[in-house]
Amino acid sequence: MSKMDLLKLILIILLSGWQTPFPFLPPDEISFIGYGVRGMGMGDASVAHCDDISAIIWNPAALALLPGLQVALEHIPMFGGLGQMNGGGIGINLRKSMSLGIAYLRHQVNDIKKFGVLSGNRIDRDLNPQLRSNGKPLGYFDVYQQQFYLTLARGWRWILPRETWYSLPIPFELMTGINFKFFHHRIYGLDGIGLNSDLGLLAQVELNPEDSSLIPGRSFKIGVNIQDFAPTSVKFNTFNGHRDTFAVNFKFGVSYTESFALWKSAITLAVDRNLIYHPVNHLGLEYNFNNLLFFRGGYKTEGSFSFGLGVRYELKDTRFAEINYAFVSHEINNTPYKIGLIINF
Repeated sequence: MSKMDLLKLILIILLSGWQTPFPFLPPDEISFIGYGVRGMGMGDASVAHCDDISAIIWNPAALALLPGLQVALEHIPMFGGLGQMNGGGIGINLRKSMSLGIAYLRHQVNDIKKFGVLSGNRIDRDLNPQLRSNGKPLGYFDVYQQQFYLTLARGWRWILPRETWYSLPIPFELMTGINFKFFHHRIYGLDGIGLNSDLGLLAQVELNPEDSSLIPGRSFKIGVNIQDFAPTSVKFNTFNGHRDTFAVNFKFGVSYTESFALWKSAITLAVDRNLIYHPVNHLGLEYNFNNLLFFRGGYKTEGSFSFGLGVRYELKDTRFAEINYAFVSHEINNTPYKIGLIINF
């Protein structure tokens, strides 16, 4: 398969007509806000292009690619400072191609104004100004959603025959992963709790296994993330036991990385498709210079764009510290700046 054929395959997946039977958003809204500044800078095109702690959200199977013990922290201001999302995670590669990760995310909106019930109906208030609201709130309240993740991932590696591609032995990896998620929502003094799971799959083919000079290498990946596949809900402590039911979400992604040994760099093109609510395509691009500088850009077909920057400081062996920044445009978000820290031990 030529490089041109791989690019055609990516475009076919992008333009294909997958549809979703679910016309509404599930209570797992953090999955739609996203987590992982690196992926946000690429337009959330990360189902097949993630190898750090953020894989817990983008695709739990990719956690099997974790290079060692890794810790991550992120801060994402939202809605002009009215809301924010903070989180962190820790993951470890227990042995070859088997990883364990835990994460905590909290999305909070502060200082929501509270008003009392107005007297009369609309006509009464039109006729009598004293029945109208004076615009002064009775108080303020906060709303938050917090989620706890436990993730397990496992990978298997085979060597394909020499005749498969380029007359060389080609390493092929298949990874699976599962998330166990605990939800706690608070809305105006009411609490809701729930459980669910995500299931991820990731396949990777390395196209230059005998050339170690290429950083990070030439590879093709395809991934699937089935989010909230269990038929569960978030149950609130209301008098009637109100429930917010989860809807299954299917995410598909492909990525292709091409390395340039002369420039000590690599370029990755990634494409995702998210099927819930309304289908959205995600297109992302990353330029990696010598595993030290990362320039990213992304676009979503719903109309938003993003760009990002990453700086990595290599310590020793697989140890490094990396700071990532992303700018994400959104019509209701006038604080589109995201920042995250990753430390690999």
